[in-house]
Amino acid sequence: MEDILIQAGLSQQQAQVYLYIIDHFPASPGEIATALKLSRTNAYKVADKLVEQGLAKKEEENKKIVYLPTDPIALSSLVAETRNKMIALERATKEAMKIIKNRIAHDEHPTAQVYTGRSAIVELFKEQASLDKDLYFIATPADLPVMSFHTMHMLRNITGPSRAARYGLTPDIPGAVKDPAIDKQSRLVRTWLPRYVYESPVEWSVCDNELRMFIYADEPYAIKIADKHVADAFRQLWKLLDEQQRASSEYKKLPQYADRTVWSR
Repeated sequence: MEDILIQAGLSQQQAQVYLYIIDHFPASPGEIATALKLSRTNAYKVADKLVEQGLAKKEEENKKIVYLPTDPIALSSLVAETRNKMIALERATKEAMKIIKNRIAHDEHPTAQVYTGRSAIVELFKEQASLDKDLYFIATPADLPVMSFHTMHMLRNITGPSRAARYGLTPDIPGAVKDPAIDKQSRLVRTWLPRYVYESPVEWSVCDNELRMFIYADEPYAIKIADKHVADAFRQLWKLLDEQQRASSEYKKLPQYADRTVWSR
């Protein structure tokens, strides 16, 4: 019987107290506590809950509180209430699962991948151009010795269908392209960096929600991080560097060392 009452929605203690009241009414809190090994406070609490549920009634008899069972029809209401709660819980669970699945499907989780070799670098440049989004990058003087001038010139002239703009912080070094016409053709808005300001062999670039680092070591490799927050942060840093560089009193003198002109076919 206790198991049936629990299935109907009562807790184990509520079922035990209810059955005790049925078998021993009128039952006082002290009697309930002693019989079921409960504290008197807990016996009051559980019995009052049964009164609240309509399964028992509370009376005063010889100046003491006692509990008596009521018409068991109240169990039907309890079962109905429990069933409604379960239906509501099921609906809420299904809705929560739908929301979670939707977030998992559409949320962009950070990922990082490493690519090794010259051919991988070439493919990453092509893939980046296919995104057809504005590109912000900080170039390095180390790319030409590792990849060759012609390879890098070809890669930097790849554009998507909409010919999205490229914004580059590029070092003023011998061999760098110094030709506004070529920059215009390749959709490059160039900001010159003094010759020795940036010599690290790492090129930084961000396009859409991806940050890429091209490392021109003896065996070049690249790291691609797909994360909107990281990409947005780099764009902000790039713009700060760009503003500071262009505001420099020496900027009008640049470039001083770039001297290479390449005519595209």
